[in-house]
Amino acid sequence: MDALRTHAGAGGFHPGLEPDRAMPQNQGVSDPMAEDLKTLAWARVWAAIRPPYSRTLRAGAWYPVVRNELSDRVTILMGDRTVDAPRRLFEIRPKRPDHFSVVHRIGYQPDPRRKSQHNLGKKYGVCPECAWRFALWGTPTSARCPQCGHKGEVGWWE
Repeated sequence: MDALRTHAGAGGFHPGLEPDRAMPQNQGVSDPMAEDLKTLAWARVWAAIRPPYSRTLRAGAWYPVVRNELSDRVTILMGDRTVDAPRRLFEIRPKRPDHFSVVHRIGYQPDPRRKSQHNLGKKYGVCPECAWRFALWGTPTSARCPQCGHKGEVGWWE
């Protein structure tokens, strides 16, 4: 099975992910720059990926790669957990981009009763610094993250 496997911190295993019994657990890891979990590269899930992976991996978000020695798998840091996943799920870059990712939802049906961050519309931006999602109106060339204040280009070309 091509499942995602997680190694949890103090909070237990992430729901919907298969625990990897062959790898040790990282207890309470929350800093991707920690000496034992150095960021080697950055990974973003491909837009075409569908469930079960898309329920746990956020479209447009960049994850630190903390293990990269296997040809078919990569280990990313997701919050305070390391997650082993098939390499084919990700676009991997040596450094995190500074432009905002654009996510286009296919088959999106708005629900006006829902007033949450899940109701962002057919397209939304994702901050490269904090992964905050925000609605994109029109086709702006630049944006400012409402959460962390990061300013940058909007990556419509991707």
